[in-house]
This record gives sequence, structure tokens and C-alpha cells, in this order.
Amino acid sequence: SCTAAAAASCTAAPDRLSSARLTSLQRSLRDLVFQRWLDGRCEDRADTHKAVGAVDLFVPFFPLDRAAVEAVVASHLRARSVRRARAGELRGLSWDTRVIEFLASQVEFERGYAIEGGKEAPAVLSRFVTRAIRKLTTARGGGGGGGGGQDWIHPVVGRHVPHEPPAARRGGADVIPRRFARPRT
Repeated sequence: SCTAAAAASCTAAPDRLSSARLTSLQRSLRDLVFQRWLDGRCEDRADTHKAVGAVDLFVPFFPLDRAAVEAVVASHLRARSVRRARAGELRGLSWDTRVIEFLASQVEFERGYAIEGGKEAPAVLSRFVTRAIRKLTTARGGGGGGGGGQDWIHPVVGRHVPHEPPAARRGGADVIPRRFARPRT
């Protein structure tokens, strides 16, 4: 099955052709590893062959570009929103593309690709989104969002809006870091 990190590049039901490509790619990876280890003179040929033969499956790694990381971040943010809503902590979270872009920019990239793939997405969300939710809960007296789960956090404008759907952006305490908020004019 597809994971969130691989969602941008995998399909739900691979066909014979993609299975044949995967087998061919695994064989190529095995041969490449064997040749590199052999060229590096880490072991003699027989030991290198045994070491490579001990690996059951060579899994190709497809680096994630910024768009793929944004998809991973959005997926994690949706999942976190659902979990918080089911727990009764908040009615929901709403955001726009600028929030996703900001969160994705907190992932480390080198030459256009995420260094650690989608692994950093949960940590980035913990650092920025979870802290904001905790700040809201503390500001509300530790009531887990209060109002029977009717509160919303709006990263778009950086405001907490009690008992109103995301379309109604009025007043409230700042709960999202200022970098999420629109510049005041």
C-alpha cells in the first residue's frame, strides 16, 4: 500500500509492467551496490557477493521535491485535524496554501530535494501546529478547546475563532505564530 510519503509517486494497484520495472530496478540496484563494494575493496569478491546476497530486497528511493513534501505536509495536517476533532479538542483546523508552503519550507532541502524525504513533516507540524493548539488550550483554561469542540484555529489569519466555522474570520486571540498571519496593512 502507499504511504503518505510516497503518495506523490505510487499507485494503489501496480500492474504487471510496473512490477516488472520494480524487479528490474531492484536488480540494477543490487548490481550497483555489488560493484561499488567491490570497487571499494571493502571485502574480497566472495564476501562481497555473500553480503549483497544477504539483502532480501533493494528498495528504490525516489527523492521528494517541494511539491511532494507539500503533499505530505498537507496529508499529515489533515490527519492531525481529524484526530483533534475526534478527540473533541477542536472542531477543526483550516488553512490555505501559504500555511502548507511555510510548513514545507521548514523541511531541509538540498538541490531541490528533501534531504530526509517526508520524515520531517511530523516534527515540523509538532513544532508549529501542535504548539499553537497547546497555546490555545492553555489560554482557554486547559479546557481542551472548550465549547464542546466548537472552536477553530485559523492559521491563515493567525486568529482563534470560538464557535464559528472557518468562513467567519473575526477576532480572537493569536494562537498561530505570526509568520502564518497575513501582514497587517
